[in-house]
Amino acid sequence: MTQVYPMMALQIFHYARDGLTKVLCSALNDLDPTCIKRLISQEVVNHQGERMTPLIAAVRQGHYKVVKLLVERFGADVNKCGAIRIDSTLVDNASPLWVAAGAGYINIVKDLIEAGAEINHRTQTGSTPIRAACFDGRLEIVQYLAHCGADVEIPNSFHNTCLMIASFRGHLDTVSFLLEIGADPNKKALCGATALHFAAEFGVPRLIYTLLDAGAVITKTNKGFTPVILAAEQAKENVVNMFTQRKDLFTMTTEELIDAYELLGASFANDQKNYDIDLCLFYLRLGMELRYRDPENPIPKPFYMPVPAYGNRIESQSMEDLNDIADDEDAIHMEALIVRERLLGPIMSNEATIPIVYRGVILAEEGRYDRCIALWLHRLELLLASDTCVSKDILRFSQMFSRILAHRHPIEMRDIVTVLQAAYSDLKHKETLLTKCQSPYDQRGIEEERDGLLLSTMELLVIATLINEHNYVFPRLNKTVFDIIKLGVRTSSGQGLLHLATDPSTRVNAILVAFGVKFPYEPLASLLVDCGSDVNDVDGHKNTPLHLVVAPLRPIRDFANIHKIINKLVEKGAHLDAVNHHGKDPLQSTTSLFIQIVLKSHCKVHSLKCLAARAVCKNNIDTEDVTKSLPRGLHEFIQIHGVGKKTEVLPHKVS
Repeated sequence: MTQVYPMMALQIFHYARDGLTKVLCSALNDLDPTCIKRLISQEVVNHQGERMTPLIAAVRQGHYKVVKLLVERFGADVNKCGAIRIDSTLVDNASPLWVAAGAGYINIVKDLIEAGAEINHRTQTGSTPIRAACFDGRLEIVQYLAHCGADVEIPNSFHNTCLMIASFRGHLDTVSFLLEIGADPNKKALCGATALHFAAEFGVPRLIYTLLDAGAVITKTNKGFTPVILAAEQAKENVVNMFTQRKDLFTMTTEELIDAYELLGASFANDQKNYDIDLCLFYLRLGMELRYRDPENPIPKPFYMPVPAYGNRIESQSMEDLNDIADDEDAIHMEALIVRERLLGPIMSNEATIPIVYRGVILAEEGRYDRCIALWLHRLELLLASDTCVSKDILRFSQMFSRILAHRHPIEMRDIVTVLQAAYSDLKHKETLLTKCQSPYDQRGIEEERDGLLLSTMELLVIATLINEHNYVFPRLNKTVFDIIKLGVRTSSGQGLLHLATDPSTRVNAILVAFGVKFPYEPLASLLVDCGSDVNDVDGHKNTPLHLVVAPLRPIRDFANIHKIINKLVEKGAHLDAVNHHGKDPLQSTTSLFIQIVLKSHCKVHSLKCLAARAVCKNNIDTEDVTKSLPRGLHEFIQIHGVGKKTEVLPHKVS
């Protein structure tokens, strides 16, 4: 039984996931209770990082009969949690009830509750089953869970309540029910927003009236935004007009009216879904008219220094200024971005700066790549100032620079360096977060972002080598690369930048492949080595860069490239006698006769230090007792000369 157990567990999981009730029943019927319990509680982990028991898999697919069989006949644990991916987000500590409520399977929800499922169980981020149902407006499930005692006021990790999420998603019937059973419309999230703010962003006046009738009070978020400002930022014209025209319900100062109209107009100029240049001008003029309605007490705009990314434009100060740009769409677009930054900045969120990305994409489509890059660099500056993650922006830049290369347009090295400096800041921030992180769920998310950011950084460095055709020395580039190397950031498999540059399995986008880039890539490896990468650094499998260069993962055709990398690594001190966890040195790791010849040409008498390290490893001398007294570098030196298991890479301290 012990030998077939893993295979049986996988079969049971598949039967449950695929809804094969009779087959599942037949497979479990003749087994003893202890074996059944082990099989149906076994978690299966897939390539997306999801962890599911047979019960969770059946619940997720809505297989009611399988769920009933597992729970009632075989006693499956209805509170054993797993991890499932919703869109791109991995939800950890998700119970079967949470999965059923979010998916909308009312019959399964009822059976799980009757079987003793914990009704207020929280996921890793604090989401409860009733909140999962509120997210998609599953009113019948919300009503049933509330009737069974679910607490609608339990917030998630951002202090968002069920009422907030239902308001944000625009589920009027769910909002009405939650208010009927006493949900507090004035509770605040961590950002200071109430359900009214979320409803205003969604843009349905009736939803807002419902909240107001229940006692919702108009307040400001931590950044000072009222619901009308958030509606204007999302180009929700009907909500803005409701707030500004219903003077019997809402009291707004002239300044607040001006801000609402100007922000609404600005949002129409750079919103992909709601783009309308005429409405943009209409509301900008409406705001300007209010500024000078009382000639004796005008309300002039504050002056800000012009931003180069916006063409050094100065915001229109009068109706005449607006009329002058009425026929110049580019000027209107830049005017709108200036208005948004004035009203939403200077500390702007990722969402608030999305219009800058959109405008950059449009400019790139027109072949105006320099304008696109200038706008995106400005957005990068705004995000870094607000301590916002920029991983996706770094990826966006690497893709855009690749596209510019493909169209044979020039790329400025200073722009690549600026993006690399942002990547350095984000990598440093992620390493700091990992040292403080106590949640496995959060840790996995940060690690995934870090790994993706490292690959984007690699592509940027490759592009830097491609545009440097004459091998000029760029001090700012080298200094930035040195700083990134000094961080000691590694992927989840323990690979540093030099490992990635020398690993044949490192991914590269199709555009760069067209430029002859394939890993191992000598120009990048040389840049990293020259900037301070350790040529004897080991990954999680104890492979040095030299091991990876010679790895026989695919037919070697670019012998000159491989030859140069080997020479560079050996020249900088790579040890030919370093062994990986298979006990092989680089020469033993290759099957290529050519590479063997190259490696043998570098073979020489080993140093006394190397021989001593090999002797320590060969004779299994336990260095644990003296590790504390050994310098870190010497301890690592001994390690690379001896056979060992896959190693946990020692952490690098981030200053």
